[in-house]
Amino acid sequence: MPLATGIAAVLVLVALLFLPSFAPYLLRFEHWTADWRTAVLADRPATQDRRIGLVLINDETLKDYASSPIDRGLLARLVKAIDDTGPRAIGLDILFLKKTESEKDQALLGVLAATRAKVILGALDERGELQEFQKAFQQSYLAEARRPAGYLNLHHDRDDVVRYAAPPAPNPIYPKSFAALLGEAAGVTSADDTSRPIPWLGSPKEGTELFLVVRAQDLLADSANGARLKDRLVLVGGGFPLAGSPPCPAQREGWRGPAGRSHSGTYFGGQARS
Repeated sequence: MPLATGIAAVLVLVALLFLPSFAPYLLRFEHWTADWRTAVLADRPATQDRRIGLVLINDETLKDYASSPIDRGLLARLVKAIDDTGPRAIGLDILFLKKTESEKDQALLGVLAATRAKVILGALDERGELQEFQKAFQQSYLAEARRPAGYLNLHHDRDDVVRYAAPPAPNPIYPKSFAALLGEAAGVTSADDTSRPIPWLGSPKEGTELFLVVRAQDLLADSANGARLKDRLVLVGGGFPLAGSPPCPAQREGWRGPAGRSHSGTYFGGQARS
């Protein structure tokens, strides 16, 4: 018995010594199993969410424009077109990190000032690894816009998958997250800005998209295409298939989750409760 106990103690000690080497693999396995549970067991609403609409800018929208930064004259027209539909609020999940054509920069600021709906702007905070000129321009331009701005609070794990919401940075320039400000603007209750797993939602049982999706070019071509945006929280962002959008757990290993088109929209949809 003493010999068996001694052998067991040695094995435990060896395991503890080698545990740090295996920790990354254990973490990867834990992430994989958690992602699998999310993909298979996420709550699936019966029908499409009626509170949120997504207006997505894609390659076709930008076929006659520069793609980065997104043409601000185009953005001005788009924000006005959305505002004309009578939304509850508008959230711009778009970064403003450098100046473009002065006339177009000012045109967008003018539209933001005149918009009847509440407008929330997204921003990168101190953790965004921005160049000094980008930090300076973002802060200056958002200040000129005179609309609330919140930090984009999707935390990227080492594998670039978004599983958690990011808490505020220490001594933050933007004390509230984009999602929290969206909740306030839309008049719903959302969780506070603490680090927590995001409750991703599955596709509706009726077989539709989780949120109403309107392509930006369709709205600009005919205002009737935006009729269903009335009284919704409308999020504007990129709908590019190959870049610019990190995967959510449901998209791992070939899974195609409902969040693939707009992470901000899916996150807010999972958090907000009327």
